[in-house]
Amino acid sequence: MHQPVCFQPFFPKPFEWLQFAVGRVQRLQERPESRLSEGDVIALDDTKVAHPFGKKLPFLCWLFDSSTRNHVWCMNLISTYAVLKNGLEYPLFWRFWRKTESRNDKQTKLELARKMLLDLRSTWRERLWVAMDRWFICKNFFNWLAEHNFDWVTKAGKNTVLYCKYFDPVSRKEQYKKVNPKELLRSIYAKLCKLEKGGIISIPDVYIKLSYETTNRKGEPVRRWRYVPIAAVASTYRKEPVTVDGILQEDDESAACRMPTC
Repeated sequence: MHQPVCFQPFFPKPFEWLQFAVGRVQRLQERPESRLSEGDVIALDDTKVAHPFGKKLPFLCWLFDSSTRNHVWCMNLISTYAVLKNGLEYPLFWRFWRKTESRNDKQTKLELARKMLLDLRSTWRERLWVAMDRWFICKNFFNWLAEHNFDWVTKAGKNTVLYCKYFDPVSRKEQYKKVNPKELLRSIYAKLCKLEKGGIISIPDVYIKLSYETTNRKGEPVRRWRYVPIAAVASTYRKEPVTVDGILQEDDESAACRMPTC
């Protein structure tokens, strides 16, 4: 990987820094206390770091920051971070997302995330969790994680489409109906009120609809859909959730619906 122009005075010769990072992670896997094991968590994050005074750096651009509700001149850092069951935490890989007008040079944040997770897979094959925020909710990305032996957990967005399985007495068959996280929270709201801060409730029989590739009778590739069970849970953030007329408000952060894979 060639260095950006602004770094040439410091690094006059090209160097494979990304491969160097892979070697660093490989060394960490050689020691028992820093070795990843099944069930450890990889935190996948998308962070905007304000950089108001740098004007010539090629990876800076104007982006909207949803946390401050403002446009900021910043670098957009996509990073992965290891969280081990023994309490040890350390950074893995990171990439700068660059805003570009050229379609051929454009890399999405999901593509950068896939590359970093593949770099991790080249060093360790254990089944791991990928924890990410709702920005990374993408069904194709979920399929990709499952194919590469990753479980995932994220916070459901307000418009995330989920499904509940129920028995239809008319057709006498099990059916699936659409639900959103707000409806799920309402269904267990009475139980949530009894929990203290940090309490968790499991919501059974929740599914997500994912696509898969197969062939028809003629041998032609087709895309079909299936309902995949997820281990949906609701958690509390405060002892007294904010409600109006007994209904949990959309902007309230006292409860959240999370979607770990089974």
